Amino acid sequence: MALGTLTLAAAIAPATAAAQQASSATMRVSLVVRPACSVEASPLSFAGDTGSTIDAESRIDVTCNTDVPVAVGLDRGINESSGRARLAGAEGFVPYAIYSDAARRVPWDTDAPVAATVQGGSLKLVAYGRVDPVATSGTAGYYADTVTVTVEL
Repeated sequence: MALGTLTLAAAIAPATAAAQQASSATMRVSLVVRPACSVEASPLSFAGDTGSTIDAESRIDVTCNTDVPVAVGLDRGINESSGRARLAGAEGFVPYAIYSDAARRVPWDTDAPVAATVQGGSLKLVAYGRVDPVATSGTAGYYADTVTVTVEL
């Protein structure tokens, strides 16, 4: 019997020593879910006669996973020169501008992003383009540019 008692005491002793050496701590757990947005834009397609004012519109659709304030900016395109957007073609360049209002008075670019709030997960905007008549004088042909639309949260 004595042997069984010693064995039992030896088996209990390590468990008691381990329990006395244990320590604990707490860990804060948090989660930040950032809104995710995507943007699509229809082509801004100018078509008109030489020597005339040529206007065009592009639809810009911003979709987010939550209602969130955004700033939508446009760069001046890949053919930009001296701060002006330009269409490039075989005959050279044709300057143009993009505005955030239908009256074409408020320029829309990276220096003047449009502030808006996505509501119901969707925001619909219109970019209003214009080529002035002096820019189209004697410039018949095909011209193109690429503008990047950026949505900042």
